[in-house]
Amino acid sequence: MGLNEQVAKSYLNGGWQAPDGAEVREIPNPANVNEVVGRVVFADAALAEIAVQAARKACMAWRFTPSEKRRERLERLLQQIRLHRETFARIITRENGKTLSESLGEVEASLKEAHFQLAYVADHLIEPHGSHRVQHEPLGVAALFTPWNFPLATVLRKMVPALMAGNTVVLKPSEFTSLTAAMLVGLMEELEFPPGVVNLVLGEGPEVGPPIAQHPAVGAISFTGSTRIGLELASSLGARDVRFQGEMGGSNALIILEDADLEAAVDAAVSNGFACCGQWCTGTGRVIVQRQVYHPVLEMLVGRVRRIVVGNGMDAGVIMGPLISQHRREKVEQAVNRAVQEGARVLVGGKRPQGSQYDRGYFYEPTILADVTARMHASREEIFGPVLVVMPADTPDEILQLTNSSPYGLSVSIYTRDKARAEGLVHRIEAGLCHLNLPTGYRDPALPLSGWKDSGRGWPEAGRYGLEFFTRPKAVYVHD
Repeated sequence: MGLNEQVAKSYLNGGWQAPDGAEVREIPNPANVNEVVGRVVFADAALAEIAVQAARKACMAWRFTPSEKRRERLERLLQQIRLHRETFARIITRENGKTLSESLGEVEASLKEAHFQLAYVADHLIEPHGSHRVQHEPLGVAALFTPWNFPLATVLRKMVPALMAGNTVVLKPSEFTSLTAAMLVGLMEELEFPPGVVNLVLGEGPEVGPPIAQHPAVGAISFTGSTRIGLELASSLGARDVRFQGEMGGSNALIILEDADLEAAVDAAVSNGFACCGQWCTGTGRVIVQRQVYHPVLEMLVGRVRRIVVGNGMDAGVIMGPLISQHRREKVEQAVNRAVQEGARVLVGGKRPQGSQYDRGYFYEPTILADVTARMHASREEIFGPVLVVMPADTPDEILQLTNSSPYGLSVSIYTRDKARAEGLVHRIEAGLCHLNLPTGYRDPALPLSGWKDSGRGWPEAGRYGLEFFTRPKAVYVHD
């Protein structure tokens, strides 16, 4: 879909295609379901097959395109994204509901990480060792499954290193954010990426996901999404010789010890708990507070949360937008209601906001659940919405028990002035990302994104794994 196209379609082998007679679907704005953001025609299994075949056919030519040429094309793509950053941000906000400032932040963060990946992969494709060398060679066809909450960032995190390494790509984005993906691929068409190098399959996962993931031509699968789908996908691969990386859910804890800078800790909990309406994998879901400062922290949290302005992400002054769908809102409501039934207290929020401006969207008030204990589901589950679960703890062992009780192990933050004490906790925390006096969502593009337990399967992504996941090493020995 070019920038001016009216209906988004799949992009296969250098052309926009849709099944004959397929339904044109409307994409609603989650802040106002009466507003049609755009229209899309979903692919079917037959088009998914065409996408993989096109990528396989293009593999050899793209692999043997000089790496300098591949890098040049991708650098031009990143330049075009920057030129169109405001258009991307508006599409992201209208498709998934986050605020315009959050969407602009996503575009900037996407470009920062993409530039890192592009340079790192390009600079390490050949690693000299005296007269010998290691050369990293592509796997072939890379299937990329990406979510709706960061529809540009996750695509670029996967696609840039995959293409720079010489792989071809089949991209299957979330059906909720088809327009963002179509705009990105439209830019690639304008930049004349060769046919088959990038293929976009728009559609629902159950229809087009299996034909892509199970295709024998696919050499790598990179997935970001729900834990349930990720685990199903990982188990379906069996003994196939295919690389897999799955970045999945999280129930991330922010720990506040009694000597912490409480202002900084509370700011981190609120900013990372309610950004993107709480719908991001490394956001803060649980706040574990040493009992000596538990009540002051609760008071500070309530004060901060009451100042959050909820509304349409396109409107000035709005801090938090809606949830992505009615289904997601119902899931959040069920989680909050169950927590209350089990004994938790709602200090603020806990319901849908009132008013005509909210009736047309999937809004839910920013919520604080207090006095949550280890026996409650909320102490360990992923709510994936605008809810902070706050738990008191007395001892370091109790803090660790609460932190590690979740089946997830993605990100944890520790706020304390005693770094030695924090380091002692880090070694016992079961999570792939640990932060000392930094928010759970903080990331450096040079470091891996690695989910432990049910937050991840297979290889990590990002950092040096952008190269290592999408290539296989070949040692070349040369007699000097």
